[in-house]
Formats: sequence, structure tokens, C-alpha cells
Amino acid sequence: MSQADEPTATARQPGLPASVQEHFLGLLDGYRLVNEGNRDYLLTHLRRYHATLDMVRERAPEQPRILELGGDGLAFSLLLRDTFPGAEIVIGEYTGAPGSREISARHVTDGERVTFSASSFNLDSDPFPFPDASFDLVLCMEILEHLLLDPYHLFLEARRVLRPGGLFLVTTPNIVSAEALHKVLQLQSPYLFGIYSRHGAYGRHNREYTPLEVSGLGDCAGFDTVVLSTRDVYPPVGDLTALFACLEDRGDRTDLRGQNIFYLGAKGSREPAGYPEFLFDFDPTRHRAQLQVSLPEPVVAAQAEVPVQAQLANTGTYTWQVAGDGYTRFRIMLCSAEGALLQRDFVAQRLPQPVPPGASVNLDFSFEAPVQAGLYRLRFDMVHEQVCWFSDQRSDYVELELQVTGGA
Repeated sequence: MSQADEPTATARQPGLPASVQEHFLGLLDGYRLVNEGNRDYLLTHLRRYHATLDMVRERAPEQPRILELGGDGLAFSLLLRDTFPGAEIVIGEYTGAPGSREISARHVTDGERVTFSASSFNLDSDPFPFPDASFDLVLCMEILEHLLLDPYHLFLEARRVLRPGGLFLVTTPNIVSAEALHKVLQLQSPYLFGIYSRHGAYGRHNREYTPLEVSGLGDCAGFDTVVLSTRDVYPPVGDLTALFACLEDRGDRTDLRGQNIFYLGAKGSREPAGYPEFLFDFDPTRHRAQLQVSLPEPVVAAQAEVPVQAQLANTGTYTWQVAGDGYTRFRIMLCSAEGALLQRDFVAQRLPQPVPPGASVNLDFSFEAPVQAGLYRLRFDMVHEQVCWFSDQRSDYVELELQVTGGA
């Protein structure tokens, strides 16, 4: 998230004691993390930082091992270190090339250097590069709303890397806050930051959540809810007195109408229950296949028939139907020699009969080669029609080369 993406303030936020603000800014300024470019941003977010630290200060172990997902230019990492002296803090970045690095800062007065280890990976799809049960606390601050594909994956991985009883803290904007309702009544979008961004696919808020959706994600992932609350942590957008009066008159949960959601879950003994139906129209874990595919003739003339032999094993949990709504087919994508997608729906082949979980089916068919000569890659995959390609959530497709000669 870029600093320009968020609301700014130039004065101390209401409810944040002056002594706390001075301490936080003094600490960050000591490591040269405060400048004219980010001062307003930090002033705006210090109240959220303070609320987050309050939520975990008394609940986490004295010297926890912490995974901070996202990072924030080391600002919150240093505040964590100040709150938990002696804690090991690991940063999980979700931008940049995959890999690990060290991030450090030196204090301008005493020369002390603090160093944090950081790993970069995609929170939407990659397994976290950490062993099972290796952290006491996982923090996911203002990230959930940026994800494109699979927030449940993030919850599952957070649970996996937590020790029994470990804590998972999520903060994210509240799409049903009183301010969001106020915006809707003004014919505005309720999103805190829903505009399209030059910072790429993850630069904007791709989906904002309700408090019960966040706790529902945690429940499905096997967490026990410790805290579900909302707080106002940014400058107010207007007078909401009349709106709150209306909400109270109808017996509304006004405690869940704050600007930001704060969810704290504990890793208990319950196993994950599967993808929540209120957020997903399919469960990626149901869509699994083991594909064995061969091209008896990998070099053919343009527009010649290309024979395909395939064995398709259903390793998922639903029966592949051959007709009706949401039937399943074997499909081929056409890609360039470099792997660039040329035609997503190049070939579609129906199955000869339904394939229940644990069963397999053999296909022997042919298709017409491309008109243009050259080297191609054929990407073989299964598709649950109107639902998903199996490889949407993972890269378990089969890819083979086809050389086309002659032709145009």
C-alpha cells in the first residue's frame, strides 16, 4: 500500500494521548523514519498502531516470535520491538521478487543498528516460507483488503505457522462502518480506497469486509475468536450523530460500526472447516486432478490433426459431470514458446462419462494445429464450467511443446 493511498491528518488524532504520540514519533525519528514526505501519513496511522499494540500487549507471551505480514517501512516493526523487547520479529513482504533479505536501521544518537529478516512471497497463493508452529503471533495489518484471490489461504497459512494457542491479529477497513453508510447515503462508494491504482493489481482495495466476514474467515480456518471489535482510527468524515441515533433506534450493533475492524483469533484444536460459502462460489480444494498427457506426434504440419492421449484422475472431492450446469471438461490453452497466453479456450474436450472422486478416465482424441508455423506450448488443464479452471489456485497443469511446420 502506498502512503498516498490512505487518508492523512496534520494534527494529533483524538483519543491518542500526546505522550504516546511523542514517544512513537521520537522513536521513529531516532531511526530517521520520519520526514516531510511521510509525517502526515504516520500521524494518521499512529492511532491504529496504538490500538493494535494495545490488543496484543497483554495477550502475547513476554518475548514472542512474531511474523509481521506486509511491513510498513519498518515503522510498526520498531514499535513492536519497543513493545516486546527481546522479541524476534520476522517480516513477510508481499511485494517484490521472491526471496529473503535483511532490513536494518541505525539510531542517529547512539548508533544502535536494528536488523529484521524479511521474506517476500505472495500472500494470496504461496505457502508461507516458514515451518509449522514456528510463531507466537502473526500480524496482518491493512492487507486483507488488497488481496485478489484467496484470503482464506492467508488464514490457513497463518494458522499453520502458529504454535498452539498462538494469536492471529487482522486489521482491515470496515465496509459497513457508520462512515461507509454515510457515504452510501451521499451516493458515494463506501470503500475507503476503492479507486483504481497505478501501483498494480494489489495497489487498491480489491474487497473490503464486514466484521462478521472476518470472524467467519477465522472460524472456518479453525481459529477461536478472542476479540472482534471495531474502532475509529482515522479523521472523521462528517457528523454521524443522526445516523448513530437511527442505528440505535433499530437495535443495531453499533459496536461494529467503527472505521476499522480488529480481529484477534487463537489457534485452537479445531481443524479448518473449508472455504466459507459466504465469500467463495467454489472451494479450490475440491478441484484437483492428476493429469498424464502425451503428444504422440509433437511435430506436425500447420492445420494437421494433432493426436492427444491423456489419463485424467479425479483427486478432488466432487464428481466430474458430463452435462448439465457446471459440468467438467478437459481443456487446452495455447501459449507461445515463451509461455505467453495466446488463446485461453483453444481446445475443449468432453469426458466420456462422469468421473467420481478417486476414479480416472482415458481420453484419445485429436485437434487441429494452428495455422501459423512455429513452436508452441500447450497447457492442459481441467475446467469446472462456469466455476473455475483447476489451476486458477495452483500451477498443477501439464505443459507440452508442439512444433508446427509449414503454413503461414
